Amino acid sequence: MPVGYEPYPKKIPSANERRVIIVLPGDKIEQIRNDKNYDKFYQSIQTNDQTWLMDNLIENYQDPETISFLKKLDHENILDNGNILVQSSEDPMKYFLADKV
Repeated sequence: MPVGYEPYPKKIPSANERRVIIVLPGDKIEQIRNDKNYDKFYQSIQTNDQTWLMDNLIENYQDPETISFLKKLDHENILDNGNILVQSSEDPMKYFLADKV
């Protein structure tokens, strides 16, 4: 894990706080957080409490619940950079690729 890098967030949000997941590499998440060019996008993510910017590298997380969740997504082959995942309305632990919904 890069020095000073903190995944966003370190622990998985509750199911009702992650209806949409945007999978990005950690350095891109840091760029979005800190680069003025992304201010409007980052502010919209912060004000929408149902969107989660997620690093796709499982090893960057230490929380067992988060790791388990990410492994599930990885097993379903949907944990790729750039994917936008949408939560199932029937099962809060199930996600679909946005372009397949």
